[in-house]
Amino acid sequence: MTFVGEHQTGKPQSTVLAVEDLSRSFGGVPAVDGVSFRISGGEIVGLIGPNGSGKSTTVNLVSGSLRCDSGRILLRGSDISNRSAYQVARLGLTRTFQIPRVWGRLTVAENLLVAGTDVSDESATRALTRRRKLRQQRGELEERLFDILATLNLTPLANQQAEVLSGGQKRLLEFGRIMMSGASVLVLDEPFAGVNPVMCRALQDIIEALRADGCLVLLIEHNLQAVEETCDRVIVMATGKIIAQGSLAEVRASEKVISAYLGQAS
Repeated sequence: MTFVGEHQTGKPQSTVLAVEDLSRSFGGVPAVDGVSFRISGGEIVGLIGPNGSGKSTTVNLVSGSLRCDSGRILLRGSDISNRSAYQVARLGLTRTFQIPRVWGRLTVAENLLVAGTDVSDESATRALTRRRKLRQQRGELEERLFDILATLNLTPLANQQAEVLSGGQKRLLEFGRIMMSGASVLVLDEPFAGVNPVMCRALQDIIEALRADGCLVLLIEHNLQAVEETCDRVIVMATGKIIAQGSLAEVRASEKVISAYLGQAS
């Protein structure tokens, strides 16, 4: 069933992801310092800020890659704070990385089939051991596989090993794995980095389609034009804190944001 988000109906939607007073320090230096925000179903929210602002640490905490020192992360009302990345993924929250991560020794089709089964880590060895199970499940997954390959224009590459793909093709495959997994809360770490304008537009269309299918998207990105075109609102971080929230036009007018991007906060 297609989900219609708040941005389309004007009606409030319930909070799906809530971050409450989240903190994490390294060697006594705060990297994330009391961060709080809420994202509703069907929203695309940008998380921006200068280098060293705490964006990546926040993402790592939310996705289970790091443990927080204090605060809470709630997914549909359930506390997922300090659960492992594997456990968080099993609950429907998945992420991408600045450099696309694919199982290079598997074909494009096998990468997608693995994502559609109960495999939720990045171990290529473990993925390879599941090939027998993949063959058993292939019948029930094939229709979805073929649809996704066609949607992403990856059908001609279905039998190619993922390690030979270009950077843009690997990014598409990463999105295909999300689509196969059925995850509904997506954390995308610089998905437009290093791609040409045509690929950037294609990725924006995919993100919008995922939102239309009910996904919540938290987007970390330096390409502010793509953020403005893609996101409903943005959260700006600097020195581990949130310094502004709103539309990109609104936060651009903030003195704190101007100061942070001019280098007085890093």
